[in-house]
Amino acid sequence: MIIRKEQMDVLGRYMVEQFVERSLMYLRTAFNEQMEDDSDEKLRIVIQEGIEKAKSYGIKYERDVLHFLEFTMRYGTDFDKDPQFFEAAEILKQEIDGTAKITLLSAYIQSNHKELPWAEK
Repeated sequence: MIIRKEQMDVLGRYMVEQFVERSLMYLRTAFNEQMEDDSDEKLRIVIQEGIEKAKSYGIKYERDVLHFLEFTMRYGTDFDKDPQFFEAAEILKQEIDGTAKITLLSAYIQSNHKELPWAEK
């Protein structure tokens, strides 16, 4: 059996869509008060943009992307450009793999911003 590129593209889009839906359910639970006035469609767009931004920083594994999305929900979609979080921006610019970036971001959060649900783990 040979899978054509077109079939792989469809499968890839389906997998991304499923991840977006799982992320939406999780983030709605974790950030319920913050997100209660936002429509699912608006949040899907934020999640999709967050996935693309994470990807641009070399963050590609689902768990890591979900952590990136949590950070985005807490500090805003442009936290990586916000001078208040310059350390986070510097971490994201490093030439290391995405999982290492999330690990460093977690350490940064534990030291400075303990309010993320996964920062204390």
